[in-house]
Amino acid sequence: VGTPIGLYRSTDQGSNWQLVQSAMPVSGITKHNNSICITNGMTVMISSNLGNTWQTIYPYVGNDLLSVTSIDSVLLINSRYGIERSVDNGLSWQNSDSLISQCSVTCIEQCGSTVYTGTWLHGFYSSDDDGKNWGHVILPLNYPQAITSMSKDADTLCVSTWGQGFFITKNCGQSWFQFFPQHAIHCVVKNGNKICAAD
Repeated sequence: VGTPIGLYRSTDQGSNWQLVQSAMPVSGITKHNNSICITNGMTVMISSNLGNTWQTIYPYVGNDLLSVTSIDSVLLINSRYGIERSVDNGLSWQNSDSLISQCSVTCIEQCGSTVYTGTWLHGFYSSDDDGKNWGHVILPLNYPQAITSMSKDADTLCVSTWGQGFFITKNCGQSWFQFFPQHAIHCVVKNGNKICAAD
């Protein structure tokens, strides 16, 4: 688990925790194939031995990195300037298409075979090729469309927005339902039959 003071590891389902990466805030973490990837907002590092040693795979280039996500063996980094993707475990990186290249990307989630991404003030997008190309998803939102978080459980995807509540799809985007349309929702999480939203 990533924290503002470092990365912690548990080998007994959370009963005990060990600090494995200190003196560095961890803003994003994902399991990628048999490795773990983390970001501190500036670089991305990978470990193939449960965090004992780390290798930098995305050096600092002046971009503000928000998180790192693994989708079907593809690594995606979302930042304040779009999404970068790697298909070779971080050896090389390419920008996603120009549709979202200048968008501040707040979150990435996969539902079924589709990858969704939310942006700040630029709407909601989907990709059917692991983040290489993106298309705009039409939600019954008033502009500006500010997406704050996403949470997925089986075929159900929850999408929270700033000022327009949150949306739920139970069929991976074929239809959507809106809740609390006048609220600014910071995050939404689905766990089993329960949905928790924080404003």
